Amino acid sequence: MERSAATRDALATTPASLRRNGILLEKIMATPRTSLFLGPEELAAATLQLKTKFPEHVNECIARAETILSGRFRILGYGELDFGFPVVDWSLDPIGKHRFPKNYWRDYDVMHPPPGADVKVPWELSRCHFLVALGQAWRLTGDERYAARAFELLKAWLDENPVAFSIAWACPMEVAIRAVNWCLAWQLLENSSHFDVALRQRWLCACIDHGQFLKRNPEFTDFWDNAYIYRRCNNNHYLSDLLGCLALGAFFPDVPLLSDGLEEVQQELLAELDCQIDGDGVNWERASGYQKLDVEILLTAFVLSGRARMQWPDAARQRLLRACIALREMTRPDGTLHLFGDHDDGRILALCDPPPDSAVALLCWAAALLDAPTLTDDFPVSAAARASALWRGGAAGASSSPSRPVAPRIFQSKSYVALRGKDCFLGMPLGGVGMLGFSGHSHNDALAVEVFLHGRSVFTDAGSYVYTAQPAEHNWHRSTRAHSTITVDRAEHNPLPDDPALIFSYLEERAKPNLLCVNEQLVRDNREYLCASAECGAYVQIGVTFQRSVLLARDGARVLIEDEVSAEGEHRVEFRFMLAPGLEMRGDALEIFDSEHGSRVAILTGSSDAAALQWTTEPGFCARSYGRREPTSILVASTTARGRLRVRFELS
Repeated sequence: MERSAATRDALATTPASLRRNGILLEKIMATPRTSLFLGPEELAAATLQLKTKFPEHVNECIARAETILSGRFRILGYGELDFGFPVVDWSLDPIGKHRFPKNYWRDYDVMHPPPGADVKVPWELSRCHFLVALGQAWRLTGDERYAARAFELLKAWLDENPVAFSIAWACPMEVAIRAVNWCLAWQLLENSSHFDVALRQRWLCACIDHGQFLKRNPEFTDFWDNAYIYRRCNNNHYLSDLLGCLALGAFFPDVPLLSDGLEEVQQELLAELDCQIDGDGVNWERASGYQKLDVEILLTAFVLSGRARMQWPDAARQRLLRACIALREMTRPDGTLHLFGDHDDGRILALCDPPPDSAVALLCWAAALLDAPTLTDDFPVSAAARASALWRGGAAGASSSPSRPVAPRIFQSKSYVALRGKDCFLGMPLGGVGMLGFSGHSHNDALAVEVFLHGRSVFTDAGSYVYTAQPAEHNWHRSTRAHSTITVDRAEHNPLPDDPALIFSYLEERAKPNLLCVNEQLVRDNREYLCASAECGAYVQIGVTFQRSVLLARDGARVLIEDEVSAEGEHRVEFRFMLAPGLEMRGDALEIFDSEHGSRVAILTGSSDAAALQWTTEPGFCARSYGRREPTSILVASTTARGRLRVRFELS
């Protein structure tokens, strides 16, 4: 304990230590923090525009701040949680009823927590989104209650979370996201009468601690492969670490401990952009939730680089634009994401945005930043999305509904394909595990279909639900049987490990799907279709391969799914379709109904050129937000395959 205390004291920055290093605190304290996303005049103009044009958003910001004043915090999909009031317990997981001890950050084993405990809950609290929320409310109302509570919470956090010695420090990515939120909160609360010199000095010292911690502990991985080629193998964690360093350096240009080395930070960000975002714009973790997070990180970095007077090369800007386009193509007609792979509600900033399963606010911001107005043409842009973009420095003028009819089209990449027509959408992950085979947040979803038809979701993805708190449940959500794809002999596409520490890995990559062809004007039965075909080798070891062709009518009236299985010997094959929550199948005619209103949504038919299909229903779950899931049903058509088997499904 004495050793830990000594180590903790040695790590902490103090006003005295800064003076010993020649840093003039008085000069720094007298310098206004001019900008993060918006300069002082721009922020004042944006605040006025928000109050005049977005009253519902203003009311939502105030309501969220009032919730914080009452001692409750919105955490992931769990809703409003109580961590204690008026004294907050920063190490508590109220869901798992576990309090994490105060250890040195490297001594935590976050991949093997106590049963039921979820480290993401206290992590989410300590990202300090609440400081930004209170800062927004103070800016919009001038009510000093919000600023006073923000600074009370900040002081309490600093008291209970000494540098490197609490669960809040157990992951550098968490430190980085907190740093970005601190910078924005500082700017929002800059002129509050409660923001005195002593607190400014203390907060600055804590920001320096964060910057130094990130520079010492980057979440970076590299290696030499079997061909002696040097490889980087990083993910959203390292991107976040770099963003935290960039935000602190750009916001405190007069503090050398934070601003020195920004050029190297940008070089690393651009190197990771090239590595983590494929040339077609899709991130290599093979998960749409992390596509959204990466886009937010990179858009934020793009803005902060400009604030630090560093420009991005045109090639990097174009790759960022392609990442935004890919995110748009993963978005369903109602503005929500096709959630494939893991999704944990992760975001850098929470500015009273639309729900975490929507990317429209980011696309609205990107449209303004990158001069790409077509990014928001295909779906409605809510007032909340436009207001969120305004806080970030984007324009708020996007229309609330699609500006022109959607042009039927196909988006294709080596890991994802999407077909889009009139008020309809079909997305299909191609199922590689990503990150050079090391995986990241991908699922066993090779050739799984997500279908949005007649204005609503019909077939959907299972989502993620939780991570280490319930590893068996997370493994179910990423399993083959939880996706609308093909299974053979009930086996996984890629074998799943049992070790909870490996819930983001696979024992072996087998699926290795391949996009065969696309056709935007295929004529079938006197109707024009968009078509994509792919193959999957998940079961090559047992002598089985399969192909799937998906066809979406250009007028949005029908979906065809044509599967072909080639089998050596006899195998049990299942064609699985997970219904969106709120839907159910009734009768032998395979009619799909809305459970609440009783209205028919679609009719599904299936036929085989061999043995008849046997239809059953299994219970399933769909999680569109971390920690919350809804019951649903999985439709299963099964048969026996010997040699070549062709099966055709029609949804209309």
